[in-house]
Amino acid sequence: MIPLIGGCTGRPDGRNPDRPTTTDATTATATRTPIPTRATTAEPTASPTPREGTVAVDVGPGRSFSPATVRIRAGTTVRWIWRTDGHNVIVESQPGAADWDGHRALEDTGFEYAFRFTVPGSYRYYCDPHRRDGMTGVVDVE
Repeated sequence: MIPLIGGCTGRPDGRNPDRPTTTDATTATATRTPIPTRATTAEPTASPTPREGTVAVDVGPGRSFSPATVRIRAGTTVRWIWRTDGHNVIVESQPGAADWDGHRALEDTGFEYAFRFTVPGSYRYYCDPHRRDGMTGVVDVE
């Protein structure tokens, strides 16, 4: 039987490529990056159950509102948060007794606009510069 001599791998640095050293294992753990998650109150599709409180709608990225459709209960606030530049929220239609004006001015990343919906019904809106690209949304209030 031939005795094994530690570090005798045939490499000048004495490391065995098939066996990680303590340093290799520590480096691998220290450099591992966790997969980022994004907490959000908005879903990419319409919410199946009406929500209460405050609901967030991303304005962008790109040329979309996300979620494009939200279902909420009367008294809920919707907060639009600009994720990209050059968008607005223009009211296309709303229930007759409603008084939502939208937000006509073009705004950029980081801007926020909120409105509390109190009248039940369907509210349709769009981004004026990107309407032809399909940037439209709906707020359904129960």
